[in-house]
Amino acid sequence: MLCGLLLPAFFTASCSHESSIQEYESTGRTAELIPVQNVESKLWGYLSTDGKQAIEPQFSGANYFQDGLALVSDTANQLGYINTKGEYAIPTRYSSASDFHEGLAWVALPDSALMTIDTKGNKVFDFPRAAQASVFVDGYSYYKGENGLWGIVDKKGTDVEMPIECADITPCGGPLVILTDNKDNTKRLARIKNGKVELLIPDIKMNIQSANPLFDVIVVKDDGKYGLVDFDGKMVVNPRYKLIAYDSEGMLIFVNDKNKIGWLNSQGEEVIKAKYSDVNDLFAINGYATVSTNGSKFQIIDREGKTVCGAKYQNVFPTWTPDVFRMQDKESNWGLMKADGTIICDPQFNKLICLREGLFMASSNGESFGVISDTGLYDGNAEYNRPSPGAYLTPEAYSRRFSLESIAAMVDKLKASAKFDTTFGELASDNRITKSNLEANGYDVTLAKYTDASRGVACELHVMLDNPPLAYVNRYSSRTVLNNSAKPNLYTIRVTTDKESKNAATFNYIKQHLGCEAWDYGQDAINKALYFTIHISSDGKCTLEPAIEFMGDMDFMDDTDV
Repeated sequence: MLCGLLLPAFFTASCSHESSIQEYESTGRTAELIPVQNVESKLWGYLSTDGKQAIEPQFSGANYFQDGLALVSDTANQLGYINTKGEYAIPTRYSSASDFHEGLAWVALPDSALMTIDTKGNKVFDFPRAAQASVFVDGYSYYKGENGLWGIVDKKGTDVEMPIECADITPCGGPLVILTDNKDNTKRLARIKNGKVELLIPDIKMNIQSANPLFDVIVVKDDGKYGLVDFDGKMVVNPRYKLIAYDSEGMLIFVNDKNKIGWLNSQGEEVIKAKYSDVNDLFAINGYATVSTNGSKFQIIDREGKTVCGAKYQNVFPTWTPDVFRMQDKESNWGLMKADGTIICDPQFNKLICLREGLFMASSNGESFGVISDTGLYDGNAEYNRPSPGAYLTPEAYSRRFSLESIAAMVDKLKASAKFDTTFGELASDNRITKSNLEANGYDVTLAKYTDASRGVACELHVMLDNPPLAYVNRYSSRTVLNNSAKPNLYTIRVTTDKESKNAATFNYIKQHLGCEAWDYGQDAINKALYFTIHISSDGKCTLEPAIEFMGDMDFMDDTDV
């Protein structure tokens, strides 16, 4: 959303699963209410277009308004939606939610599957097979299923027929999508039409990288090089560039073999020669690009490649305000200027960021911000933190539904790694175990861990060795090394949940899933224990053991996914 961060979004990818990233940029540009955080309270409120407080800080997180509603989080971290008066239109009760778009939002109640709601908070349809889903764009949402594959669903909850199994889906605007084939990871261009997804130019031998309905050409990649083809598969530019990406109005930016940057038109002609070493922002922002020939100072050029303002400053970034730029001097102070170099506000601020068209925030200490207009008028009442939506408030929503199937999948992956005919040296190499990961004593080593923090589940694979995992170099040295010759005697998988009810359900499901016996400690032990252990023998047979001792609450957020 911030001006200086737009280049990566345009330059590295034309689109993403967060299909409303472009929407956020557009919304932020013309937003009537802007989310900002108060310095003292750390709570979020909203500013009006004149930089005045419109909604008092009271939320732990806040997003831009979409469809007249804004996704916010209360101080208990429950999600809901407010109207432009700051009143709750849909009360905070969700553990996961997306922005509204095209009249629908994805939400999930605690420990429930995803569903869609309308702007009045009424449920439209349940969608339990989705683990995550993006906002609706052009009538469709892209979702990741519990099986890890991606699909597309319409606003009635009906699946769009897919031509292949998709490991990934990249929306490209309009009906165009790029499908990543789950079989060979190739990227295929496709179009949504009449409730189906049909492949375009299916015979093309190169990988489709990006497409844009506003352009007549498609970016392709072959043998590490980028080129262009038309929608009939006819070659427009042979793959010879290090990178090609869409800019705006028929122009594409490219990087040649000498790491120089220039621009192509849709016919593949180099309309701005490759002579720049760095680009801060593209023409898509406000019709100008900011470039550097030496990487130290930036100039402003127009769409014909003519220099509008020479290289005077260490950094120059276009803003959403036409003809207004942020510039940074050699002392790292920020100010505002026009395209021709006319100073609006001398470089004097530690940080200066764009809120929306015609409205900025500036800080002298990098922590607290005051409001500044596009005329340079500064309100030094610095009572805000750097404005940005709460990090966890995303255009996607995630299911918080407890899934026994997903736990079983974790267990299966860990069980497949339990190899007896091997050595600890090989296990350590496969699982990236170093000496620093191990204790000096003990025969038990954690090999791998899978954590689903949102659902309160963790699975760990342990191996019991016939000798300690660490050994001394020799009897005269205190230095230890990995005991590569140690052999595995026993493997165990520990499954931990954050609720007793989950543990009991998981225990019974895994018992049936693996077809194994269980140590009989009684149902009460199963119900009260917050973890249980799967013992794996050398013949692959398993036995379940519920933990006898009671385990306290766990902090899953300290775990790292493997």
